[in-house]
Amino acid sequence: MTKKCTAAGWFALALMAGTTAADGKPLAMVGPWEIHSVDPASNGVFFTRMQVAETLVDVDGKGNLQPGLASEWSRSDDGLQWRFTLRPGARFHDGSEVSAEQAAFALQQAWRKPGVMTSTPIASIGSGDGVLKVTLSEPFASLPAVLAHPSTQILAKAAYDAKGEVTQVIGSGPYRITRLQQPQRIETVRFDGWQGVRPAIEVVSYLTVGRAESRTLMAESGQADIAWGLDPVSIRRLQQASRVSIASVTLPRTIQLKLNGADPRLSDPVVRRALSLAIDRRGMAAALLRDPEMAATQLFPPTLGEWHQLGLTPLAYDVKAARAAFAAAGWQPGEDGVLRKGEERFALTLRTFPDRPELPLLATALQAQWKAVGVDLK
Repeated sequence: MTKKCTAAGWFALALMAGTTAADGKPLAMVGPWEIHSVDPASNGVFFTRMQVAETLVDVDGKGNLQPGLASEWSRSDDGLQWRFTLRPGARFHDGSEVSAEQAAFALQQAWRKPGVMTSTPIASIGSGDGVLKVTLSEPFASLPAVLAHPSTQILAKAAYDAKGEVTQVIGSGPYRITRLQQPQRIETVRFDGWQGVRPAIEVVSYLTVGRAESRTLMAESGQADIAWGLDPVSIRRLQQASRVSIASVTLPRTIQLKLNGADPRLSDPVVRRALSLAIDRRGMAAALLRDPEMAATQLFPPTLGEWHQLGLTPLAYDVKAARAAFAAAGWQPGEDGVLRKGEERFALTLRTFPDRPELPLLATALQAQWKAVGVDLK
């Protein structure tokens, strides 16, 4: 069972004022995310966001589907046959043609790996008459949306080894890779064979920098033109820097606490409710994210009105009720203050990711909040 911990996720970046596409300088970006793989199944979003690789279908800023590598698509009356016409004249970065046959091959490799395509009722993927053909076992109107997922990006034949595994990223986007040093650095240059609007920036680089404080200093000093994933404290500091501007975008994303339902201590719904009651979502949103209105009282907070459901009972913070729920489930405080049931102590381990600066802080706050109700959280 998943409990909603706190606010919807933040995506913050710092832009160096005065760094423009017109000055002819390379664009240097830093962020927390490592380039851990070149396989679209595990790291595809990185190469689509860097505009190196393309998917058949794209999405605009509002989530509406639009042409990508496929200029148009259609389906049969029974909804089982889909045809995708590729953009005429498109080329991969190695100069090879973006053909329907190669697009089919790339999708077949994505289809055999765990991901969005394995949960789609696909019967076959092939090509013919110059178009890509996808046959379904049952109607599935969302197929174009699936083919907009980064794991379905289309790469050149030379990107795969004899077993169909991706060994390098050879895409068809407006930028091609000139240097890739996993897991930290990628450098790209404008692809002259790109058919669309010519990118104003010629050279773009990305460097993985783990600490938010370091990314902040690089943006402040001019070592980075764009810094992603800044923590609220750094944002406040950069707001005082005249050479830096801040863009903060609220995403429909929730930071979630996932519980292991197979653990006997967590399999009881009463216990899970007690843990939820002991979470001060608004307090964490205010103190750590610096925005109390981002506290999620359901999947999304009220500030995200398009997704917030007014009729749902909000998740509450009530320490007294949490203690009563634990007691009803048979857990009583021991001499050390930790809940016990017989000889068993209520001790848990929480793991989180360091590449988003707010997560370790939220985990530490959660540790303190649960200690107040007798949970020993490491």
